[in-house]
Amino acid sequence: MTQALCSFVDLEGVLAPEMWPYLARRFSVAELEATTRTIPDYRQLLEQRILALARHRITLAQICEAVRGLDLLQGAQKFISALKQRGQLVLVTDSFQPMNSHFLNAIGADLVLCHTFTCNDYDIVTGFDFWNGLKGKHLCFDMVKTQGRSTFAIGDAFNDLSMLRRAQYGVLFQPSRSTREAAPDLQSATTYGEVLSYLDSVA
Repeated sequence: MTQALCSFVDLEGVLAPEMWPYLARRFSVAELEATTRTIPDYRQLLEQRILALARHRITLAQICEAVRGLDLLQGAQKFISALKQRGQLVLVTDSFQPMNSHFLNAIGADLVLCHTFTCNDYDIVTGFDFWNGLKGKHLCFDMVKTQGRSTFAIGDAFNDLSMLRRAQYGVLFQPSRSTREAAPDLQSATTYGEVLSYLDSVA
């Protein structure tokens, strides 16, 4: 195994728990439960979340405080370290700053591509600023120089598929049945160990 690998890694569902279902339980707001696993249309999903947050007067400060109660998934830190030993680690996520800040600090990626919130004077989320214009995660490859290096990408949901297919080695991590059926061409794995073994065999 060389160290000339550039890894593009999703956050939620791969390294960290899904934050929105946690918030749904934390604030008892069922509309926040949905993720891209169940609603592939990301813009529709975001609009549903904005309306729910506004209706229940949940502030960004409250969101950030609640999410700080979550930890990285078991084994994620060792997996992160293993990828860093192989080369550059780029976190590519449809999560939002500052909601995801404590995860970003724990991961320490070489580069982070994520969205940001816009809020009104009452700290209620009113909109979003997208790092990729919401045109697909595959655009991460246009923002990183990968010449001379193998590229690896890992994600778990519909919104990750374009990124995984753009990489030389793309892996679906613990995908839902519907995501798995939508991408029979992609490698899948259920544990970090399987992912690293796969990389050892191909990269």
